[in-house]
Amino acid sequence: MFEAIFNELSYAKLYNDNSKVRSNGLVMNVHLNNEIRLKSFAWRQTCKKVKVKYMGSAFTSGKQLLRLTNFALAALILQRSGDVALLLNPGSISTQLPKKHLHLGQVNVNGLRNKTMEIKDLLNDTGIHLLALTETKLDNLILDGSVAIEGYQFLKRNRNGHGGGIGLYSKDCLVCKVRNDLCSPYIEDLWVEICRPKAPKMLLGIFYCPPSANKDYMTHVYDSWDRATDENYETYVLGFTDHDLTVLSIKSKIPKGPSKVVYKRSYKHFSAEKFINDLKLIPFWLVESSDDPNEALDTFLNLFRDIADIHAPIRKYTVKSKPAPWITQNIRDLMLMRDAAKREAKVSGFPSDWAVYRKLRNHVVKVNRESKRAYFLEAINNTKKDPKSMWKTINNLLGRSNCPIPTYAESNGEIYTKPKDIANHFAKFFNEKIKKYRFEMSNPIDTEYVTKSITEIMTGKNCRFEFSSLSLLEVHSCLAKLPDTKVTGVDGIDNFLLRIASNIIAEPIRYIFNCSYAKSIFPDQWKVAKLHPIPKDKKQPFEDINSRPISLLNVL
Repeated sequence: MFEAIFNELSYAKLYNDNSKVRSNGLVMNVHLNNEIRLKSFAWRQTCKKVKVKYMGSAFTSGKQLLRLTNFALAALILQRSGDVALLLNPGSISTQLPKKHLHLGQVNVNGLRNKTMEIKDLLNDTGIHLLALTETKLDNLILDGSVAIEGYQFLKRNRNGHGGGIGLYSKDCLVCKVRNDLCSPYIEDLWVEICRPKAPKMLLGIFYCPPSANKDYMTHVYDSWDRATDENYETYVLGFTDHDLTVLSIKSKIPKGPSKVVYKRSYKHFSAEKFINDLKLIPFWLVESSDDPNEALDTFLNLFRDIADIHAPIRKYTVKSKPAPWITQNIRDLMLMRDAAKREAKVSGFPSDWAVYRKLRNHVVKVNRESKRAYFLEAINNTKKDPKSMWKTINNLLGRSNCPIPTYAESNGEIYTKPKDIANHFAKFFNEKIKKYRFEMSNPIDTEYVTKSITEIMTGKNCRFEFSSLSLLEVHSCLAKLPDTKVTGVDGIDNFLLRIASNIIAEPIRYIFNCSYAKSIFPDQWKVAKLHPIPKDKKQPFEDINSRPISLLNVL
């Protein structure tokens, strides 16, 4: 009966070994105050006593085993009632790694797509710089954005068929390049070249040896390793472990990773009423005192920004990684319980402990999927009337909008890692490109031919094109309809301020537009834009020739 009870509870039986009781049973706290409350957790002790708390008393083993059986029967009845669930004590596990070291980790993830958030928590908790993954089970149909983790670059080599696959999360502070010339076509391996500032390059090899690996497979592994050692670089190899996490710490200087910083206006203490009242006191009539569009625009921007900086100053914000919104605290607790059950099962080796772990593991997967499904269903239902927001949610679900931003640039073998160096390099590249286009277009235009062609095309057509002055109503209507989704330009004025101040600033803005039309002059400040280079092919190195410029102009 004793054995049957604990098997039903998914815990190991108690037995006597050399006059010592080994217990992997239950420690219960039962209160009989008009109701029964049960708190249970996995507990193991190798000693002469099995401690069972009952109404504040402790019972020794031997003669008191019958009472422990009664407790187990009570627990079994409560468990079958469906109102009480077993709770494992997750305990605490130290994840501190030595400082001033380069940490290389490896784990068999057994499917990355549904465990990305767990890997993200692991990286944030441990601070591992390079985490190699085997059995990622990805294919070319799965977008990189669906497994992207902020602050890390993801490199991969997928298997052509089902299962397998290798991946590597590398911290943004490191420059990693895939060495396809060292990878073998006969095995699953991934070689990565790691560039460190003021330190020699190093090679990291990741191997996956499937259960079907034979002698020939291992021969290809050694051949791949030999090719890498011929590079005369510091070489490290990962992948020859089971599903447990292994970490290798190398004493090395670690470059400081780039932080994602944005500058935007702070509306924490903003009052629209006070802002409007102060704007009414500003002499915007000074804008119309000049017939030069550049001077008029400069006057308006200086007057408007002086008030805007007082009520909504520009602040520096560091963008931090956000957890997955569908992973609740309850799910995180279940994950801790699952990990605790696995540690308990590995120590004991009892089949009943492994059964508890498998039940918790499957339950975590089920709850996580249901929570994610409910979150995105609710998000899509809430945006049915807004197609733009709905597609943004769908793209986020599919991983189309989570592609990481490159943190370094490469050109002619030279690598740029500092933001200022990257900006100067791309500015020089795009300037030279524009100069080349201008030189190719320097041939004079045959105005007589163009005029004749336009005349022939427009013959017999009752239509014409001409500029006309803007009215105050048109300008006010455009300002009042500005959305909040526009990105702020270099002038630091966003749509929100322009919209709420539309009644006051419509007249000076109308004057600037009409003056620009009349003088045929486009203001110089509106020619300046934020330039963002984005990669053309994200699978290729981020070089100048593999980038296209995106200009972010001022709102006005």
